[in-house]
Amino acid sequence: MLFLTDRWLPIVDSGAGVFIMSALAWTVLPHHKQEFAPLENEVAVMDALRAGGSVSGRYVTPQVSESTPEGRALLERGPIAYITVQSSGLPNMGPMMLQSLCSATLISVFVAYLA
Repeated sequence: MLFLTDRWLPIVDSGAGVFIMSALAWTVLPHHKQEFAPLENEVAVMDALRAGGSVSGRYVTPQVSESTPEGRALLERGPIAYITVQSSGLPNMGPMMLQSLCSATLISVFVAYLA
């Protein structure tokens, strides 16, 4: 029976291969290009979020109970929005890419153990 230390090269190769293929899928293929559409009044919405003091996080509006008549009226009136707010500036991709590489390699370790 081979131990995981004997399979280190296939583990590293498969982890790196999955990382490279997923990076190419996200950057080259067009299947994610149409997921988000711009708002017509984008600047006004961004100004409203800034003025409201929104911090990084995920939000839903309206945040009401469906069991109350007022809540149902707000939901029927619409619009319903799921909003993700991030801090200003460009995101730091380094830690996210390292996390992706580590998760692909960890999955390869489990697959090698099962094999």
